[in-house]
Amino acid sequence: MATGIKDIETEMMVLGCMLYDRDGMAEGFQLLDTDDFFSRRHRLIFDAMRPLVEANAPCMGETVIEQYAHDQIFVRRELDKTNNLADAGGSDYLRSLVQAVISSANLPYFADIVLDCSLKRKLAEATEKATRMALETNTPAEEIIEELHAQVLEEFYRDRPSGLVHISSALGVVMARLKGGQSHLITTGFKDVDRDLRGLDRGEYAVLAARPSVGKSSMAYNIVENVFKEDPDATVLFFSLEVTADKVLESIAGVRANASPQDVMSLVAPKDVAAAYMEALDWISTKHLYVEDDAGITIHQVRARCTRHHRRHQLKLIVVDYAQLLSAPHSSGDGRQQELEAISRGLKALSKDADCPVLALCQLNREADGASPRLGHLKGSGAFEQDADKVLFLHREDDKDRSKVECIIGKNRHGPVGRAKLYFHEHSRLFTGLSNA
Repeated sequence: MATGIKDIETEMMVLGCMLYDRDGMAEGFQLLDTDDFFSRRHRLIFDAMRPLVEANAPCMGETVIEQYAHDQIFVRRELDKTNNLADAGGSDYLRSLVQAVISSANLPYFADIVLDCSLKRKLAEATEKATRMALETNTPAEEIIEELHAQVLEEFYRDRPSGLVHISSALGVVMARLKGGQSHLITTGFKDVDRDLRGLDRGEYAVLAARPSVGKSSMAYNIVENVFKEDPDATVLFFSLEVTADKVLESIAGVRANASPQDVMSLVAPKDVAAAYMEALDWISTKHLYVEDDAGITIHQVRARCTRHHRRHQLKLIVVDYAQLLSAPHSSGDGRQQELEAISRGLKALSKDADCPVLALCQLNREADGASPRLGHLKGSGAFEQDADKVLFLHREDDKDRSKVECIIGKNRHGPVGRAKLYFHEHSRLFTGLSNA
């Protein structure tokens, strides 16, 4: 049972370190949450300290002993105000906690043990719930697995405050950029776009949006092909909710060879074009490209699959084609609006968890027909606009000339916005700069 996973003595040491001095108290709230403590009395004491830290109350003693004596009195009063002093063990128990430690220096070590027990309890509770559902209900197995995924991801990959770090810790990253060491950046392969976009960086969440049939998927295939062109050993995950994995392979090969897969398959392509296409197929099939083509996949399943791959490989890019086809059955609230917000938040969190860019393709609403796209045209939810670090739009001014497409940088959190003219080779789905068409 999950109730057997606990370490009461270590919980006592954590609280003792927090009561010992104000720095330890602040660090404790950075490392742990109330529900990480197994003992109810310890949860009460932990919560009673919170007002001291949140109010930034001044230290009331010149020595450590005077300070922790004052803080004990404050905590005791907080517990008394809520009629929880007796349940928390009383004044004697508070004194015994701080008397058991001589410093707060070991707090991180004790907190790690408490957190480990907490996570094991939550994992056990989630699996127990899944077992009950399997044995006692008619719930389909896939739905039980989805429920388990949702609970585990919510707990194990939730953001925990990591504390302040000295600004010098970022110096290495900045110096690498100044020296041109940006091999981790993803570029589109189009100079006029990359000049303003400045690449997609690790931990960034980018949206590529357009109306139907303008070229969202084609642009994604172009970017993936360019990733492998620049880094043959890269690992890319591609979630295709509209077409099957074989169609993704055919399309990327078509981009690389500037050849129509249909012409090659129907044997009407010239021999040199067919040969180039077959060579492109061989080339892409040797790359670390993993495609998931389950049309019913959820955001929780996407994060779970990416997490498993991230443990084995450093991911270069994650593509979702397209985001509004995902579902989030365990999102809070009702309605599609809340579900889309949960999807966008999940993709944003995924970019941090996987330490790589996430490129989410999105539909624009009908208001974008015949107009230059803007952020308010993102279909279904303002969350995509708010959460994304970068937003790219594809726009065709004249539907009669499908070859001319404009790429608009509508949002760029760390750089300028801008526009670039592109040429779309519809037969192969290849994009090129207009000057290279």
